Amino acid sequence: MLKRRCSWLMAGASVALLGAASIAGAQETAAPSPGVTPRPQLALPAPLDLRTPAVTQLFSPAALQLMLVEQQETNDDEATDVRVQSPRATPDVPRGLFRALPWAVMHPTQSWRVLTPITE
Repeated sequence: MLKRRCSWLMAGASVALLGAASIAGAQETAAPSPGVTPRPQLALPAPLDLRTPAVTQLFSPAALQLMLVEQQETNDDEATDVRVQSPRATPDVPRGLFRALPWAVMHPTQSWRVLTPITE
């Protein structure tokens, strides 16, 4: 029993000594020597330039001229007015309390229309 305790004590002491030695070694390597110059830190990359480039950098002068000619040709056409009338998309809400409440229960997302009916 005494031998077992001694062996555990010796193992614990050796682990503690190894840990202390590694910590002391790390502290020695962390401090720079007087004759050695420290390594320079890496420079941060430049920020991204997200501005829109000039159109002359994106297209050649010939391509720009072609686009301008095509645009002038389409502008020469007469403009026509178009009106689109869509059917009204409001549901038919029954009037009256006794018909409106069951309808509101059956259509919960549209039940607000019972309180604010559209009068025509």
